[in-house]
Amino acid sequence: MRIVAGSLKGRQIGNSAGTDIRPTSDRARAALFNILLHHAGFTDFVGCSFLDGFCGSGAVGIEAFSRGAARVFLVDIDTRVAAENLKRLDLVAAVKLLRNDLTKTLPVFAEGELVDFVFLDPPYGSGLAAAAVAQLDAGHWLGSGSIVISEVERDEPLVEISGFELLFNRTYGRARFDFWSRR
Repeated sequence: MRIVAGSLKGRQIGNSAGTDIRPTSDRARAALFNILLHHAGFTDFVGCSFLDGFCGSGAVGIEAFSRGAARVFLVDIDTRVAAENLKRLDLVAAVKLLRNDLTKTLPVFAEGELVDFVFLDPPYGSGLAAAAVAQLDAGHWLGSGSIVISEVERDEPLVEISGFELLFNRTYGRARFDFWSRR
């Protein structure tokens, strides 16, 4: 795996051999960020905040940082692979790694500082994205302009996310990205 674009373009990210992590492919990550740029009205990611939930290797969040995100949060219950990648890329001080279960209580986020983009990639078939969004919302991480993207298996039934409406979805190989915004 490698970073697709930005300041870290071409840099390798450690694979997750021997773990249960299923990283988002380079092709799917490139498509994800292109969609966000073209459909979310952003011209770039400079200055935005990005949360990569169920982050695994941290590839999506690291990609956001490479593309200019000012604040990036990687969250997972097992942060070993993401921590190795942050160390390998010398990003330990720049990207916040949180060992946490997104479906349980999260620390309350700083008042007035909301996450612009949330990418959730829970285990396929788990339906955990909706519970994670509920916790992020309860912890004041999400605002009226926050965009939530959930990666699910291509044929998985759509799981409604309370308070959010589905904008559209796109399929890449085995994965489907569902794009949500606040109602």
